[in-house]
Amino acid sequence: MNEPLPVAINSQTRRTTMKCLLLGLASLLMASPPAFARGEAPSVGSTTWEAGWGRMSSGALVSWQVSDVKSGRMNWAFLIPSSNNSVTDDGYRYWSPGEINCREGVYRAFTIFDGNIKILDTLDKEVGKLASDFCTIYEEGFKDSPYYQ
Repeated sequence: MNEPLPVAINSQTRRTTMKCLLLGLASLLMASPPAFARGEAPSVGSTTWEAGWGRMSSGALVSWQVSDVKSGRMNWAFLIPSSNNSVTDDGYRYWSPGEINCREGVYRAFTIFDGNIKILDTLDKEVGKLASDFCTIYEEGFKDSPYYQ
């Protein structure tokens, strides 16, 4: 009986997933100005079709960077201000990282929040609306960019 326990495999898989998640989040936050990471960003950020950040009309903060223009993949991070935000000891709110493809209309997000499981459906709908709104605004602003060619 030298087979590893399933718990050990699950634990290793979770560690690997968490490392990838944390690396992605760290890279996005390092690229953002310190004021933006604290949620003090102005309504209009420094934006190009390749990367940018800003505040949506809903109050959500968004940061993005095109990672592969050929496939349309972008890394994005967002913060939907609410009482369910997970907060550090210093009072900084954790951002949720993910990937979005506005050309295909798909996204993936690792939502970070502090709350009970009952709010997941509501939060899921908010993230879906945020992704849709982001892609609408992105396309309106950058429809002539290499991203849409």
